[in-house]
Amino acid sequence: MSNDKGEAEMKLVKQPKNKILQQIVFGIIVDASPTKNKDDWKKVFKYASPDFERYELVGGESSKKIKVDVYKTIKDGNFKEICYSLSHNRDGLAVSIDQMSGFCLRNKPVLNKINYSTFFLLKNKREEFFVAGVYVRLDGLHVYVNRFEYGYRWYAGHAHRLVTQQVLSL
Repeated sequence: MSNDKGEAEMKLVKQPKNKILQQIVFGIIVDASPTKNKDDWKKVFKYASPDFERYELVGGESSKKIKVDVYKTIKDGNFKEICYSLSHNRDGLAVSIDQMSGFCLRNKPVLNKINYSTFFLLKNKREEFFVAGVYVRLDGLHVYVNRFEYGYRWYAGHAHRLVTQQVLSL
């Protein structure tokens, strides 16, 4: 749920169909972070991996408002298993870098606890998919990026989070 300012309100939602993810927040209105040039999104983060540029994930991003849902992992899985547990329509799950940074700027309490990640699905102009991992550190937010196909299995005991465009039916 979100209040009239678009800030997140935590609410646990029972979703028996999904065995990998559990929805914890739904319908947060996300606006892109205020940017004047293609690198302004980095100002939200204390550290941003140079791989964002290498994978051509910067510049020309969508600034439209969207609604997002937040999930936590309840079963181990790699990026593909985690995202596909919601939908095989990756376009419908992905957010822009500006939307990701806007979410992080305005919804810090929803980000996962210190040293555990909150994932965002991203797409570059060549239609390739990547997963950004935002980590809360003592000195601020750090963001890294990996290819969607990256096979590492994420341990559900850390309750990693996933932020996606709102999925209307699971």
